[in-house]
Amino acid sequence: MYQLGGDIQLRSFEEFFVRYFASFIFVVFSICLLPVPSQADSPGGMSIDVTFTGLNAIWDVESEDNTGYVENCYVEPGLGNVCSEVITQAQVYVDSKGRLTGTGQMEFTMTVDGEEALKGDVAGPLKGKLKNKLGIVYFDTKFKGKGLAESPNGLFGDAKLPISTSFKTAGMVDQAGDVSSTSPGKVCVKTVGCERFVAVSEVKTLSDGSWILHMDIVEDDRGRLSGTGLAQTVLEEIPFSIKGKYNAKKDIASLKLKPDDAHKGSQIGIRELRVVPGDGFYGQATKYKVMGYTEKDGSFFVPWVIP
Repeated sequence: MYQLGGDIQLRSFEEFFVRYFASFIFVVFSICLLPVPSQADSPGGMSIDVTFTGLNAIWDVESEDNTGYVENCYVEPGLGNVCSEVITQAQVYVDSKGRLTGTGQMEFTMTVDGEEALKGDVAGPLKGKLKNKLGIVYFDTKFKGKGLAESPNGLFGDAKLPISTSFKTAGMVDQAGDVSSTSPGKVCVKTVGCERFVAVSEVKTLSDGSWILHMDIVEDDRGRLSGTGLAQTVLEEIPFSIKGKYNAKKDIASLKLKPDDAHKGSQIGIRELRVVPGDGFYGQATKYKVMGYTEKDGSFFVPWVIP
């Protein structure tokens, strides 16, 4: 007879062995059947599409030529009733650092007593920069050039006259996508004189400024993350390479996205990316510069989609 504490008594060693060894086997077997963490809270092996909009919109400022117009009429002693008309244009292109290049143009027309007395135009390259703040996009360009003017009615002679101009275009796009600009400047015609102007553009509305960041992420056995990304904006598509790390203890991943050589200046960093299976992807401390548009401390949420 075997006494095992309390009132438990076993009649033989065989009964002791069967009862307690079988219990041990059951415990071990039960532990082996417990779910093994699948690392589903790591972004490794996942594809993520993050849509940025609203305050993070990237607008197509390239689609508008930012045409400004101004007319000024006055009486010039010894000349008559004078009306001068100035039309400015600034067609811009944005690079990955937010620098603006493009073409500027100014058309100048002067009438005296209703007859066209002077007409000229200037065209050439311009440059500028773009920045955003609190969902508002600001762009500034500078233009300076020379050309030739003529006097259709012969009031200022039959020869071509040198004409020069310089103007700055200051524009903005608000959160609704409405774009407007003003272009203060000066135009001078040799032997005639100079005139200052402020050309103003009509307000126009740009198309949707939302953009998508697509990421394909893989993970090695050390928790190191890598992969590829693609920023799809209305201006351009920018490919990225991804490097990062997954911290299993904190269930947080960090990612750095580096662009290809053709898009240097754009960059994206996600310091805290948390994956909640069945819920979604939470991004915190997101910092980026894409086509000159910047975010220093953003966040996002992408709902979980069941395949």
